[in-house]
Amino acid sequence: SIKDLQDKVAVYKRSLRSSNISLSAFLDKMNLGNIDLGGFDNAKLDNLSFTQNVPFGYQIYVNLRDGSVSINSNWEQWPQANCQTEACWQQQQVKPNEVPADDVLIGIAQDFVNKYDIDLTNYGKPVVDNAWRATYEATTDKTYAYVPESQRVVYPLMIDGKEVHDQGGGLLGISIGVHVRHKKVSDVWGIMDRTYEKSNYDGVTDEKSIKDYLTTVDHYPFYPMAENVRGGDTPETKKITVELGEPVLSYASFYMQTDKASNEVFVPALIFSVKQTEGVYRQNIVVPLAKELLDQQIKQGQPIPIDGGPRPM
Repeated sequence: SIKDLQDKVAVYKRSLRSSNISLSAFLDKMNLGNIDLGGFDNAKLDNLSFTQNVPFGYQIYVNLRDGSVSINSNWEQWPQANCQTEACWQQQQVKPNEVPADDVLIGIAQDFVNKYDIDLTNYGKPVVDNAWRATYEATTDKTYAYVPESQRVVYPLMIDGKEVHDQGGGLLGISIGVHVRHKKVSDVWGIMDRTYEKSNYDGVTDEKSIKDYLTTVDHYPFYPMAENVRGGDTPETKKITVELGEPVLSYASFYMQTDKASNEVFVPALIFSVKQTEGVYRQNIVVPLAKELLDQQIKQGQPIPIDGGPRPM
């Protein structure tokens, strides 16, 4: 059942802060020998990157325009498998029993957060993303089943006391990869300025429109191969019925289209869990509760006809 639909909902847009650091203030003279970059007047510094050339060092990227920071391994300084055969590669693949317990992974991530003083003011308790396990269990031949060598610990972003999800239903926030074998943090995504502008939008109050939207999710048109169009046998298709759990009211990240730009917004949403079915790997379905955004999602999801018929308007 769907309850507590509101006439108005609060939608948040992240405020982007342009860099006020001038290039001249950063370097009095930036001359590489082949061009004097310091000669470009009134230039602002948009991005920074720097690299640690030490064992298990990192590459750090800073976007000064939106206040975001990402961290990757400097792979030249991390041990690498030098495999030349398939047997060697198979031996290097991570096995499920090698994955540390969730509390161990979270402990490694938290030590990194503490060491580099990452601000967690707007984030909830960390959780381990174990979505890969469903895919692994569904794979018949475990020889080729994939286990990520970096397990993800997510500190979920919180808005109005609710967790924020991405459009696919996963938790959105600061995502920290922990390398299984090295027991070290390998990468970090999602560190950014969290200043918002708040606006009120018309809410979705029609339960039927939500249920109609659910029936269209992941419905893609079937395009037969060219030889099938010319009269050959059409491959068999299979219809699967998926059962959904009770919805949870949360927030989700979407991109709202305007005439001039596409802006990331955070909107109240219903999160429906997907009960696992053979051939279905989606864990959640997200339904935005701002009417304008739901209408936009429905329009974007309409298939484009291939018979020369009218296009969606």
